Amino acid sequence: MVSMPEKVFSANLQCLPSRLGYAFIGSLSLTMTLLVSPIATVATQRYDIRKTMFVGVVLETASLLLASLATSIWHLFPTQGVLFGMGLGMMFIPTTAIDPQWFTKKRSLASGIAVFGAGLGGLVYSLVAEALIRNLSLT
Repeated sequence: MVSMPEKVFSANLQCLPSRLGYAFIGSLSLTMTLLVSPIATVATQRYDIRKTMFVGVVLETASLLLASLATSIWHLFPTQGVLFGMGLGMMFIPTTAIDPQWFTKKRSLASGIAVFGAGLGGLVYSLVAEALIRNLSLT
């Protein structure tokens, strides 16, 4: 099974990278998310949730725009690996602080449902996007 980003990037990159290269991009992104999480926590406490998340939105948007210009696999390491991971860290960590503000009872259940919804949304989005790309002949 080939992932959706692999299909898109394979059509646009000058040389076809290995699956290890794609896996490294995802691993680098997750690593950056975890490394940025303490910074996001301090920024959320010092400034505001909205300001911290805005920085994350800017980083993720910039990473996706720059990744769309990639012509080689190494272009994706700093864009989707580093910038996207940093943006995700700046956005995901503050969202975990929102649920306890709204729910006084069963806070852990509310947080669990929210995190489950984020994962489920990612799964559904990937399946729908792949079906749209395949059915609309976008590749």
